[in-house]
Amino acid sequence: MFRLTIFFVLWVAVSFAGLPVDISFVVLDLKYNAVDGVKVCEIQPGSYSRFKGYDLLVGETGAVANLFTEAVDKYVKKAWYIEYDMTDREIKKTLQAHPSWEKASEYGKLLALASFKAVAKQKPKDHKSIDSYHGLVYVRPKRVRSREDFYHDYPGIILMDGALFPFNSDKYLTNQAMSEVPEAAKLKPAWGLYEKKFSDYLVRKILSDIPSDILVIKPRRATRGKGVIIVEREKLRQTLNLILNKKDSLKSYDDDSYRYWSNDPAHEFLVEGFAVSDPVVARLLDNKLYDGTMRVVLLMTYSNGKSHMDWIEGHWKLPEKSIHSSGTLIEKHRSYAEGGHYAEVDEGTKAAVIKDLEYGFIPLYLKMLGVTDG
Repeated sequence: MFRLTIFFVLWVAVSFAGLPVDISFVVLDLKYNAVDGVKVCEIQPGSYSRFKGYDLLVGETGAVANLFTEAVDKYVKKAWYIEYDMTDREIKKTLQAHPSWEKASEYGKLLALASFKAVAKQKPKDHKSIDSYHGLVYVRPKRVRSREDFYHDYPGIILMDGALFPFNSDKYLTNQAMSEVPEAAKLKPAWGLYEKKFSDYLVRKILSDIPSDILVIKPRRATRGKGVIIVEREKLRQTLNLILNKKDSLKSYDDDSYRYWSNDPAHEFLVEGFAVSDPVVARLLDNKLYDGTMRVVLLMTYSNGKSHMDWIEGHWKLPEKSIHSSGTLIEKHRSYAEGGHYAEVDEGTKAAVIKDLEYGFIPLYLKMLGVTDG
């Protein structure tokens, strides 16, 4: 029993001691207006995302892929990755052609690569400095038991997106982390996690928790906007009754936001307050005004006890319909991001967003790393 207790104490110490270094490729979807500032809708690893919007706006295929590799090249000289773990086609092409990146088809095969095995177990001279590590592994979280296990087994290698691994595809864990960091909490609308059991109490509870005229219903674990429903406050009851009690009827629904709920596996769901952006002028759509969602792509690093945020790109993803068009809340406020439904971020807005993220997101990043200061 004594040995078991000692093991548990040591496990807790290792698990929560914080990562010594980190490089994370982070995508944030957010709303921004000059009054409320940044309100974060979603945070996810870059490997889950596509970046065709920015490429289209700048007229350069693979623009984000090139910016990404240039940013990473500043920190490491060698990297290994699994091609199937990248969603963006242009990133796949760019990494395949990059002399410092070596791909594998499976995680086990990656670990067996001669170039990886030659350096993976060589401890860095200074475990707190990125410069001392021998390379980087870029795979999705499902491949790795835990980031702590990875660093124990391969002390010479940086695990890309290590900060994000414990929060993988779980909006609740990310929201909870934001709530526990005062600076980050200001970047998040009011929100709550609720059990998927319809009742009058559930409706009253949500309306009491979230004082917003418009509410956003989200699945706990889905990504890329799946299942996001925007609903007026007075229609919350009928919407919850539909998605929680009548799931079979949703399978043939035209609206994919509702159709998703016919097969959502989670036992809980989230509701958030509604946030809007200042109207965005869409150059590619006859200069109409839209309520855009900004996609921000960052490379976050932690080394020598200091964090740093590299801005890779930012652009607006636009809804299907403009502000002044007739349409549903989903059509006018949820990202559509097809065809020309993108817009540039002006320099003034970009500067304001960076300021808010430096204030609120960097402290959240440190918490995700398990770092108590820095």
